[in-house]
Amino acid sequence: MATGYMIRRGDKTSCGGQVLDGNPRFEIMGQPRASEGDPVSCGVTGQVYQILGGVYTFTNDGRRVAGSLDSISTCPCRAALVPSCFIFSYESSSGKAAEGPKQHAMGTASQRANVAAERAPCVPERQTTASSPLTSQWERWSPELIAVAGSQHDQGSGNKMMFIGQAVRELAEFLRSKPALTRTLVVFTPSYSEQMLSAARDSAEGYGATIVEITTAQELIDYLNNGKNRQQSPIERLSLFSHGVPQQIAFGYELPERSRMALDVLNYTLISPRAFSRTAQLDSFACRTGMGNRPDHPIEEAIQFFPQTHESLAQLLANHLRIKVHAFIRRSDYKNTWGSFEERQLGKLCNVSENTTPDGEWCRDWASMAKERKSTNDMFDFTYQAMGASNPVISGETPVGVPGGYFEFLPQ
Repeated sequence: MATGYMIRRGDKTSCGGQVLDGNPRFEIMGQPRASEGDPVSCGVTGQVYQILGGVYTFTNDGRRVAGSLDSISTCPCRAALVPSCFIFSYESSSGKAAEGPKQHAMGTASQRANVAAERAPCVPERQTTASSPLTSQWERWSPELIAVAGSQHDQGSGNKMMFIGQAVRELAEFLRSKPALTRTLVVFTPSYSEQMLSAARDSAEGYGATIVEITTAQELIDYLNNGKNRQQSPIERLSLFSHGVPQQIAFGYELPERSRMALDVLNYTLISPRAFSRTAQLDSFACRTGMGNRPDHPIEEAIQFFPQTHESLAQLLANHLRIKVHAFIRRSDYKNTWGSFEERQLGKLCNVSENTTPDGEWCRDWASMAKERKSTNDMFDFTYQAMGASNPVISGETPVGVPGGYFEFLPQ
C-alpha cells in the first residue's frame, strides 16, 4: 500500500502542465477538488486535456476524485499529477498515475524533493497572473451544451413550435444544472416562419445561449465536429427534439427536403467521437430512436414484439461516440408541452375559486403563461411562451409490445 494525496485546482503535472478546474462544492484549502474528466493543461503541447482515472473508493457527483497515485493526464506525456496540499491522503495499491512514460512518472529524486518542499505550508490560494498562458487557455475552455430543434410539418397551432419549445426548456435545464458552461440552441429552419425564428432567438438570448440556424443534417454534423474548437469546447450534452422513425432522427419529417435533413444509419458515423467529452451524454427525444426494427407491414407501426434495440440508432450512436445515449423505444409524446390535461383543468378552477386549491401563486403563473400563449396564437397563429415548454417529453403508448420509458444505451 502507498499513500496518495487528493488533487485540487492549480496543482502541477509532471510535464509542466496544470490542473485547471475542480468541483467548487468540495474544496481543499480554498481550491476546488479535482475529479476524473476535469481539464488539465500539458506543459509540452500547450493544449488542454482531461484527468484520467481516480480514487475508486472516493467519488463526487458520480465521478472519482483525482488522486496522485490513481490519476494521470490524457496528454501525450501521460503526465502524473503532483499534489500541493497534503492534508487529505488515502491509501492505494493501484498506482495508476505511475503508468505513464518513465520521464513523467513521479519517482525521480528531483521530483520527490520538489514534493517535499511543497508540503509546508498548504496555502489556501495559488495565484496565477492575468497574462499566464494557462489562465488564458482556461478562460477559453468551456464544454458546450447543445439543444437541437427539428423542423415541423404539422400545422396545428399547438404543434408548430413544440420542438423549439422543448429545446428552449432544455436550455433552462442547462442553465440550472451547469450555469458556467456554454449553451447553444440549434434550429433546423425549414417550415419555420420569421416570427417563429425570432421568438426562438429571443428565448435563447434570455437563457444566455447562442443560436445556430441550419437546413441540413450535414450542417448539423459540421457544427458538432467543427462549430467550436472541440479541444477547448468539447460537447458535454447533446439533446435532440424532433420527429423520428426506427434508425432515423427525422429532423425534416414529411417535408420535401426530408432526405437531406435526416440523421440516420447512413451518416451518423460522420460525427466525430473526438468532438465529445469523456463524460458526454446524448439524449434523443425523437420517436423510436431506441428501436432498430423498421416496419415491413402497417400493423408493425402499432404492434411490435421484436424492437431489435441492438440495431437501433441509439445503440449505434453509443457504440460509435463511446458515450451514454438516452432514447425512447416507443414513440415519444409531446402532448404536455404547453401544459398537461390536469394543469388545464386546474387552470379552469382558478377562474371560479379564490380558495387555496389550486394555489394562488400557481394560478397567477398559469394565467400569465396562458395569456402569453393566447397572444402569440392570436397574432401569429402559433402557440409559444418565451420560457419554453411547461413540461418535458414523455414516453408514448405505441407500438404495443415494446417497453415504455426512457432507456439508457451504453457503448458496446
